[in-house]
Amino acid sequence: MRDLGPLLAVLLVAGGAVATPLAAADQDHGPLPLRSPLLRVPEETAGSGLAPEAAVRITIDEKGRVSGVEVVSITPTSELDPFFRRELVETIAAWRFAPAIKDGEPVRSTLDWRVQFPATPVTLEALMVSGALPGMDAEQRRSSVLAIHARQRAALLEAQARIARDLLDAGHAYDAFSPRFVVHCDADDRHVGAAVAKNLEVAFNVLGSELLAGIVQQPAPSKLEVFVYRNHQELQALLASMPAYEATRGLYSPAGLIAFDLDQASSEAALSVLFHLATHAFLDRHMVRPGVALPRWLAEGFADYVGNSRIKDGRLQPGKIRRSTFRLVGGVPTMVDTASGQELEEAKKALRQGEGVGVRAMLASSPQLFYGEKQKLYYASSWLLVHYLRDGDERWASERFPTLLLYLAEGYPQLAAFRSVYGDPATADEAFQRYVKAF
Repeated sequence: MRDLGPLLAVLLVAGGAVATPLAAADQDHGPLPLRSPLLRVPEETAGSGLAPEAAVRITIDEKGRVSGVEVVSITPTSELDPFFRRELVETIAAWRFAPAIKDGEPVRSTLDWRVQFPATPVTLEALMVSGALPGMDAEQRRSSVLAIHARQRAALLEAQARIARDLLDAGHAYDAFSPRFVVHCDADDRHVGAAVAKNLEVAFNVLGSELLAGIVQQPAPSKLEVFVYRNHQELQALLASMPAYEATRGLYSPAGLIAFDLDQASSEAALSVLFHLATHAFLDRHMVRPGVALPRWLAEGFADYVGNSRIKDGRLQPGKIRRSTFRLVGGVPTMVDTASGQELEEAKKALRQGEGVGVRAMLASSPQLFYGEKQKLYYASSWLLVHYLRDGDERWASERFPTLLLYLAEGYPQLAAFRSVYGDPATADEAFQRYVKAF
């Protein structure tokens, strides 16, 4: 295990400029969902095993109220359609939106959306099975956890935390506490747990007050359980015993658990993993609607955007990637390129040569593509795309990017959300290519 004592010296500080609230956005945009109660299984269809998908057209007035609901289709269709149709109309009529804006004024609008009725509840036993779902669909597994009842999710967290706790070195294990986190650690240095808790608190503060300012955060049901292992073998044993939700060097469970190890190349590498996992946790706990999973490119791109950021004077500098760092090479401190910096350069080169992953390709990417043989390229390209969507214009970080994130956190269709906020993906693709070439 490497000595990560410097981790204690890289404590982040809170504060700094806060971005303009989302409410101050002045560009034209479509209706923004504010309150969208979940569909319930109609009493008359209980036990049928049906969980149909419906296409609906919603009319929204100038005050953001739903003035009309048209059920376009229900798939698969059955003799129970009238009950599903009634539930659709009654529930969606109660949704509320920030109205569409055109030329600075609220206007009437229509929205085409697809919604899914909840399926038979997922059992804890099914959610505890290790390994990825068919097709490496980690989003489906994650959204299944986020959709279950709070009591069931708490039971899942307790079961997962029990497994994680048993893998700590009992002779060195101790706990550290903060308002939002409980850190379980078996590092030799007993200050590491408190340092991790403090860094997580500041990371959540930066996400809430700076990176996603103006967005109303959902309350978290419980503290996040964090496990910090002294070596990679302990983490590997945990990964082999737990479901797969993502492919980072660490574990994030949407039940409310983070785990990583201290067997890293440097303290910066350990912090990068920690902040990446923390970003996933923040989005799922405070933004995403139950049962919704953000598109993989956005979730991973934003997590990398935060996780790979530079730290200067104790402050996180999002979007300023660490391209190089000091490492011990043959016992000598040597400046070397970071893995994230190398992958970024490869993604930029591929885009410049017309072989990279642009906007349209990213929006259409499946889990099989994202996790396939070009996984590193997709991860790095998603970071580049998030960088463009936040920093391509000086106003986007406080206006457009949070709006897109809110749309998708509510379950908005991905392409419709992107068009509403950033316009035609083909046009955005060309602008993105120019942005990367000048990056």
